[in-house]
Amino acid sequence: MNIFTRILNKAFEPTVRLGNPLGVDSGPFLARMNTMSELRGGKGFRTPKTEPRTDSDGRTRGDRKRARRADLFQS
Repeated sequence: MNIFTRILNKAFEPTVRLGNPLGVDSGPFLARMNTMSELRGGKGFRTPKTEPRTDSDGRTRGDRKRARRADLFQS
């Protein structure tokens, strides 16, 4: 290992080390974000929409509110 390899390794190390997200400056962080963006074709990551929570009767919170309002105004 010569001196040039050591210098290059020191410059390259912060860009691949995950424990230090910002590295010495924001360059490693931006490089990592760019790599992640290229993995998805620039579209970013999405989280799928979750189904609404239901109670034991299978009604959602909105269903219960609407039923409560209907009972209140019906009488």
